[in-house]
Order: sequence, then C-alpha cells, then structure tokens
Amino acid sequence: MFTGPLAIALAGVWLALIAQNLGKANNQASGSQVKGERLVALASGFSDIAQPLERLMASTKPAVYQNGTQQAAAMVQIGITSHHLPTAAPLIASFYATLQSRSGPRQVFVIVGPDHLERCNQYASTTQLPYQTPFGLLPVDQAITEDLIKAGVNIDNNCFEGEHAIGTQAIFIKREFPEALIVPLLLSSATTDSIIEKIVGVLKNYSEEITVIGSIDFSHALNYEQALRVDSESDKMIAGLESLGLTLFHTDSPPTVSLLVGLAKVLGSAKADIFQRANSFDFNGQKENTTGYRNIFFEGESQP
Repeated sequence: MFTGPLAIALAGVWLALIAQNLGKANNQASGSQVKGERLVALASGFSDIAQPLERLMASTKPAVYQNGTQQAAAMVQIGITSHHLPTAAPLIASFYATLQSRSGPRQVFVIVGPDHLERCNQYASTTQLPYQTPFGLLPVDQAITEDLIKAGVNIDNNCFEGEHAIGTQAIFIKREFPEALIVPLLLSSATTDSIIEKIVGVLKNYSEEITVIGSIDFSHALNYEQALRVDSESDKMIAGLESLGLTLFHTDSPPTVSLLVGLAKVLGSAKADIFQRANSFDFNGQKENTTGYRNIFFEGESQP
C-alpha cells in the first residue's frame, strides 16, 4: 500500500521529474509516421518520459504479499492497474515488476480500457496500427485483432490517438516485455453484455498466448474518505468475481471489469488478488478530487 509522508515525498520527486520532461515534449500529430508507416500517437508528452520511467522501473521491486513473499506459484493471465500517468506511475511500475515475477503467457497483451471521451462511437473498438513508445515500436497482433473484428468489434484507427487508457500500458509493456505484441480494446460505458460475451469468446481461443490488462481507475472526484468507502465496495465485488453492481461511481469502465471477470471464469482463474490499494492522495497529498487505484491479479491454478 502506498501511504504516508515517505510515499508522498517519493512520488513528489517522480512527478517533478515527469513534469520537466512533459514540459519539453511536443504534441504528436495525428497519424504520426515512422519510415512511412502510420502509427497511433500517444498522449501528448508521453514520448519524452523514457529516462525517468527507466529509472523508476529499475528501482521498482515486485510487491511483497501478505505472507511476506515477493513471488507466488499461481499463474497470472489477467490483471488490473491504473492508467493515471504520471500520478500513479509508481503503482503501475509495481504492477509490471510484480507481473514479471509471475508465470503466464506474455506473447500478446490485450489492453482493455474505457473510451474516455466516447470518440469511437461504438460499443467496442480496436486498431490495427502499431504504437510508437519511448522504448520503440509496439506492434499489434493482427490475427487476434481480425478475429475480434469478425466478432463485431469496430475497427477505428483514429479514436485511439491520445487515449491514455491504452497509451499508458503500451509504454510499460514495451519496456518490460520488449518482444510482446498488443491488442488494444476501447469499451464504451454503454457496452452491452452481448458484445462482451463475443470478445470473451474470441480471447479464450488464444488462452495460451495472451495476458489481459484492464487499464482502469476506480473512484473519481471524491474526497479521500469518501473514496475509501466507495473503493471498498468495489473491492468486495471484484474479490467475489462479481461485476453487476459496479457503476461509473465505482470505476471509469464497468464494462472492462465485466469482461475481465467473465474471462477469468472461462479461463479458470480461481480468485482476484487485490495486492495493492492506493489513492491519488498517497502520491500528491491532496485530499479533495481524488482518484482510486488498484493493482489486481486474477490468479489461476498453481504451476509445478
């Protein structure tokens, strides 16, 4: 858990470092080009954070669990972490450092998150364009993407521009798993159970290749005490592998949680381990207008 003056002080150093780099960064134009290839542009300024992010990741160790260990035997194929960069950067770094210590397929990362501004105008959308990250080009798995499109997912190579739900995870994945591919998925807040079931149906066919990352945040715009109460409600539902009671009051993407819980049940993930809890207050010391964060692994059977 990230709490107390030390956490705030360390986060302050990180935020100052990021702010310097964001100040230097230029906005990336839509339809960026690298050697004639069209790319998805990350959110403004993300391209210039390689050095501070490298230092952060190099100093981040896997999370320590309640039993005092840093590793567990159960495989991890589904997880949830924040996309709130730069504020939650230490938490996101901890998620990926801990994921590195666990078993599971890492050839392809399916990144699922909210279409924050509803720019895609569809229940579910994907893109076939690669991402240019500070650590190099991150390609898209075309086979999985094609199957999702056949199942009814919208293809839109424009609405992903600057969408940090995908861009944040793309940066960390490229740094930690440089050979991996991604499948970006943006979900509308109105996404139906029917389209979620179709997506789960496609993804289960690639269970030996994929890790699925839910790129979401939890309570928004509440004071610290209110946020703790609301996020505790979310914890109980997710720990019980339930998602029906989650609303936009609890998280910025209830459909993403529904998809992850549905896939977890199909793939045999026995439980949801909420191994780190945090709030934006823990990083910036501001008790009003906070955002809730969680690092969660959906754990499967133990590996020999």
